[in-house]
Amino acid sequence: MVRAIRFFVFVTALSFAAPAFAQRFSSPETPVKVTPAAPDAPPVNPAAVPVPAQDDPANHRVGGGGGFELPLTLYDEKADAARDISRARERAKKDNRRVLVMWGENRCEFCAYLNQLLQTDPRLKQLVESEYVWVKVDIGKFDKNIELANRYDTPIDKQGFGAPALTAIEPSGDQAIGAAGGNEMVNKPMMPPNRVFDPDFVFNFLDKNKPQPKVANSLALDSQMRAKRDGKRVLLYFNVYGSDACKAFDKAVMEPELETILAKAFVVRKIDVERNVNGYTLLRNLKENPLASPPWMTVVDGEGKPVMEAGKGVEFDPAGAAEAAKWIVAASAGKLDSTDEAAITEALKPQKKETSGEAGVEASR
Repeated sequence: MVRAIRFFVFVTALSFAAPAFAQRFSSPETPVKVTPAAPDAPPVNPAAVPVPAQDDPANHRVGGGGGFELPLTLYDEKADAARDISRARERAKKDNRRVLVMWGENRCEFCAYLNQLLQTDPRLKQLVESEYVWVKVDIGKFDKNIELANRYDTPIDKQGFGAPALTAIEPSGDQAIGAAGGNEMVNKPMMPPNRVFDPDFVFNFLDKNKPQPKVANSLALDSQMRAKRDGKRVLLYFNVYGSDACKAFDKAVMEPELETILAKAFVVRKIDVERNVNGYTLLRNLKENPLASPPWMTVVDGEGKPVMEAGKGVEFDPAGAAEAAKWIVAASAGKLDSTDEAAITEALKPQKKETSGEAGVEASR
């Protein structure tokens, strides 16, 4: 009698679970018939049951308490994915980062859960923002960008993989160095909305595939040699994760317009005090303050000596964009003028906050 009750409860649970999980996965697999297990068998993890993608044209709110409404707006369905990845590679090469591609589509609830995890788990958020340039690529109903995914060794169209999936790409060689997808990423057991993906697995994937750290002194020396060769100076700016001022300055100097202006007078070099070995030491030696921390920037010559016009350096604040621009022009050895100063001021002014979860290439730096 007890066994009969267990069997009834198990089969009933599966009949309710299967439709719910079908709308969460984006999977190329065909439906499979689920054969009830023996009465004494352990409960089945619904995440392990292959399910087809659903094509429901109506908007609906996702179940499980996630609060997402389908279709999502995570993926730009009109984007040129190959171009987005190429642009992300160029950005990543400038800053010793790698490219992180999240493959998925706007009717995939799991894509929303993974996106939320990457943006809200503190460990994952810092890894993504510090070590990667994040790109979201739409795969439609497994009829878009499949060849591109396979080109990066990410078999999203193969049984057991599906979407969402993650790929880490080395920007210089344009090669995938790691890919993850399918049930290997989900929690066992999976419990929406808060325990869909295994944060430890995702963290280990991101940590394993992040770039090797570079030494701050070596980066500075390389910049000095280039500056000496080209008759320029080095604009050194020190960055730390979690500082809004650092993020704002870093984003501004990466923009092509400001990058072009500064290149007339400087070799611009970012030193991340946490990512670059001995970053804090270099900062504190240059500032002559054992407690110095970012944001701070200075200008040095081809020998690595601070130039007189730079004084004691500047602690950047977006609210003081005009003062920072004036300081930069003064330290440019006459290579920047008042027109450049106005353009620098405009570029460094506080910008509107960008919304999280936008499609395509993420704006975080």
